[in-house]
Amino acid sequence: MRREQIYDLTLTAMFLAIILVMAFVPYLGFIPSPFIPGVSLTLIHIPVIIGGIILGRKKSWLLGTFFGLMSLVLAFLRPQGPVDEIFRNPLVSVLPRIIFGIVIFEIYNLLSKLIKVKAVNVAITMVVSSLIHTLLVIVMLYLFGKDTLVSLKIVPENVAGNVIKVIGIFMLMSGLIEAGLALLIGTPTTTTLLVYSENR
Repeated sequence: MRREQIYDLTLTAMFLAIILVMAFVPYLGFIPSPFIPGVSLTLIHIPVIIGGIILGRKKSWLLGTFFGLMSLVLAFLRPQGPVDEIFRNPLVSVLPRIIFGIVIFEIYNLLSKLIKVKAVNVAITMVVSSLIHTLLVIVMLYLFGKDTLVSLKIVPENVAGNVIKVIGIFMLMSGLIEAGLALLIGTPTTTTLLVYSENR
């Protein structure tokens, strides 16, 4: 039992360290979007999903929360543009990442009961979790930063009142790219770590 606890603590610390490094090293965890001025493509969600699948429900929540806190800190310390003013609100930067952390393991756990091929479960979890993360953040951006988004001309004024169109714009431009990267990077990494964890 103690060996198992040490292993879990070590892995948890490793994932927290990866998130920390990706947050504070420029252009590693947050890459300026080529489509939306002042908005970054997020890559930190990938180790959060990987860790959430491998470490289980409680650690998945912890990693998601830590991710949100790093986003909040960076919005103050190293803003990439005016949009970061919105992310200084914890309801935009932290709350969506907490919910994101909670749903990762639940999605994988549900899929494991329906599909027996581990790699397929991981791949679907990567894509669905990533899209849920984007959806949660965009909804919070709309609820708490709609006026700022319009003033920056990131969201056209004529669609500002229609949340479905706002979400669609961001999902197509950034969310799908992030989901694709999660699929390509996260699936082989997670599958390998799961095999190692089961056979150690």
